[in-house]
Amino acid sequence: MSDTSLTDSGFRLKGHHVLLMLVAFFGVVFAVNAYMMKVAMATFSGVESATPYKDGLAYNSQIAEAKRQAELGWTVTGHVERNAEGVARVNLDARDAQGLGLAGVVARATLERPADKREDRTAELRELGGGRFAAQVDGVAPGQWDLVIEILRDDQRVFKSRSRITLR
Repeated sequence: MSDTSLTDSGFRLKGHHVLLMLVAFFGVVFAVNAYMMKVAMATFSGVESATPYKDGLAYNSQIAEAKRQAELGWTVTGHVERNAEGVARVNLDARDAQGLGLAGVVARATLERPADKREDRTAELRELGGGRFAAQVDGVAPGQWDLVIEILRDDQRVFKSRSRITLR
């Protein structure tokens, strides 16, 4: 014959115990969600565009600009190096369709922080000759950045590129 009697440990799970466990569980969930909301709102730097509707209407003109840029046949190469003090050196090599260095243009480089637009840095590159341009940008933290290169001629943008880079 087998012994089927239960041993009494003295503790019995009652309704108020279950209620306290449920309240504690959802209290932890609520606290974590509140913390995540606080952190998310504190680090949100704003919207991508202040005028998204107008940007959408201008989409066809942006496609036309990209076609005009491709027809130029330019080769533009950008390189960024960052030192330990947070100073980044942006080097640019810009060549036309015949391989000759661009001259008489204004080159601008913007380092955009994907996670925080407040850290964006813009520099106008000085022409070194032979299609080479350079600038130094201060206050650049390590991590992922978007390098946006713009070339202007007669105050009109004729070239734009965007590249994701990682600075150490």
